[in-house]
Parts: sequence; structure tokens; C-alpha cells
Amino acid sequence: MDIEKVARVCALLVLGCIVCSEEVIRQHVYDGSIYDTGSFNVSMFTINQRRLLPLRVFTPSSNGTFPLIVFHHGTFLKTRIYTGILTHIASYGYVVVAPQRSDSFWDTNATRDIEDAARVIEWLLGNFAAFLPAGVSVNVGKLVNMGHSKGGKIAFALALNIKANISVPFATLVGLDPMDGTKLGQTQPRVLYDAPIVFQYPSLIIGTGLSGACSPARYNHGGFFNQTRSMVVDLIPSEYGHMDFVDDLGTFDGQRVFLLACKRKSPRKPMRDFTAGAVVAFLRAVLYNVTDAFVNIVRNPSSAPVLLQEPLVHIA
Repeated sequence: MDIEKVARVCALLVLGCIVCSEEVIRQHVYDGSIYDTGSFNVSMFTINQRRLLPLRVFTPSSNGTFPLIVFHHGTFLKTRIYTGILTHIASYGYVVVAPQRSDSFWDTNATRDIEDAARVIEWLLGNFAAFLPAGVSVNVGKLVNMGHSKGGKIAFALALNIKANISVPFATLVGLDPMDGTKLGQTQPRVLYDAPIVFQYPSLIIGTGLSGACSPARYNHGGFFNQTRSMVVDLIPSEYGHMDFVDDLGTFDGQRVFLLACKRKSPRKPMRDFTAGAVVAFLRAVLYNVTDAFVNIVRNPSSAPVLLQEPLVHIA
């Protein structure tokens, strides 16, 4: 990748021009350790409150104030099968909250899901502190909106104030192969194709090279990237599919039926390691202006533990 593209990535992350110089970038090639677990031990617990979706929480065990990530899962999936990715991210100093929806086969309208997700976020803003371990707090000024598949649609809808409004601004958005429809057509409320997607912050999409029935091209990551007119990067592992973000599942795990329905690659661990590492690198760049790791991913895709297509970058 040429230095002009690297400079565009730096611009995407609102960096100073000195960081964009070839010499500085060459001196800060990241060693790839983002693909390994971070330095924080992670605790997991659940929260069950009346009139609120059940919450699975991943938090560093050490004292500190950490950014808050709200993660929205894919259709029919359980938050427990994202434990690998969410634990990896939390181990770098993030508190991750994953609400558990109850999806139904006959419901193709996500309005209720968007409203429920917004209710969770508002509840977290006012009540979460009482449930966190002693010494742990969250910085709601660094609120990250993240989702996979239908959860990616929900994340984009929340960010665009479609069917719900959040009282505090998001710091950024991450979509893991977000989906605005199925092979049967677009689902409601529409996120794609009605209006350009414009945010006041950079966003990250991680797509998949294996599309098929679970990730039809018109509604998957490519559609979201092409529709986004603000700053966005799309990283696409060529040999992995829509469900390769989730944990390895036992033979008799009921969630396997959704895995088997999609194009996929085994083993999935490299995909999980890459996804979590790329998210960590992106969040470091956007939230802390620590850019080495993310610039290295975009500049040197071959350094990733998976085969990447040429990263897609759009600058507003």
C-alpha cells in the first residue's frame, strides 16, 4: 500500500500530519500482539432487571475507568457464543455489555429491537455503576456502539436516530458484517438506501469474503460501506463467512444450526483473534490517538492472522 493511502487513514483518524509522515509510521510498526489477549484479567457476570433485556457483562478485574462498549448480537444468536471476541476486547481495558434479545422467525421488523437497545443504553447511563465491581467505572464519553449481523443494523439505526434517540453521543461505531436484510429482502426499518449514512466520527466495518445466503451482497457490509459518506474503513477477511465471529460450539449446542446454515471456514479462531485485535487497534486510534496498530493493519494487510482483501477506506 502506498504512503498516500496511509496518509488517508491517518486523516480518517483525525491525526496530526507528523504522525502521517512515512518516517514516523516506519518507526512505529506494531508487533501484532493485539491478536493476543491483553493484560487485564476479565470478569463476566449477568444482570437481570424487570422490563430490561438480560445483560452479559465483561469487565476488567482491575480498578480503573474504562470506555463502555454496547454489543448487539446477530439474529437468533446468544450472547454467550461471542465470549471469545468480547473477552479479548475487554482484556485491553474496555467494559463490554451485551444485551440478549429474543428474536422470532416471523418478525422482520427491528423497531422493537432498536427501542429495546436504546432502553438498555439509557439504563446503563443511569444505573450501571451500582452493578460494577468495586473500583471499576465507565467513561460514557467514550461510548462505543457495536454489533454483528442484525445487531450491526441495530447499531447503525441507533447511531442514525432511527426509531430511537440516545441522550449521549456515541464516540464511534463498529459493525461486524452488519446486515440490513436477508435473501428474502430488506428488513424494516430500512437503514440502507433511503439516505446517505453520515456520522461525526470514524467508523469501522469488518466484513467477510464468503457471502452467500447468510450475507447477501445487497444488504451486507459492502452496502453499509458504500452508503457511508463519513469516515469509514472496511476490513474484509477473504476466506471467512458471516458466522465465523462466534466461538467454537459443541456438537449438541443448539446454536450450531445457525452456524451450519452459512458459508464458513475452520478453524475460526484466527478470525476471532483478528476481529478482536482489529477492534482494539481501531478503538485505540479513535479514542486515544494511539495509531500504530491500526495503521499497520491498513498499510500491511499481510501482517494479519487472516488473509485480508485490500482494505477499503472512505474519507468524507
